[in-house]
Amino acid sequence: MLFKFAFFTVKQTRKLEMLLKNENAIIYGAARSIGGTVARAFVREGATVCLVARTLDALDKVARELS
Repeated sequence: MLFKFAFFTVKQTRKLEMLLKNENAIIYGAARSIGGTVARAFVREGATVCLVARTLDALDKVARELS
């Protein structure tokens, strides 16, 4: 099986602003790598997040990190 990957550099042209301020998001799989990364990005952009995961210990670790 052949996989092709493309990497693009995105020039940041926007001002420093919170793009998701006053928005709510439910993040499923928040204790794992992709879900945790998405949760961190959403919080950084100002969103209020609800984290959902199968394991409470891992979820608690991510929640403590975000607060």
